[in-house]
Amino acid sequence: MADPRNPDTGNGFIPDPAPEDAETVLTTPEDVASAGRSCMAIVVLGAVIVLVLVIWVVYRALGAQ
Repeated sequence: MADPRNPDTGNGFIPDPAPEDAETVLTTPEDVASAGRSCMAIVVLGAVIVLVLVIWVVYRALGAQ
């Protein structure tokens, strides 16, 4: 039995969807670049926080008050 969601026309030709049925692009290259910069800023800030915590733990472990 054929899948009703994907009818087989038998000729192998699938027509392009009408413009009103076509999906619209939701993101632009500028949006992707902005998201990448935001992600890098979050990663860098996280690394700085971890570095400060490590320095503090080492400082306290060496007996400084």
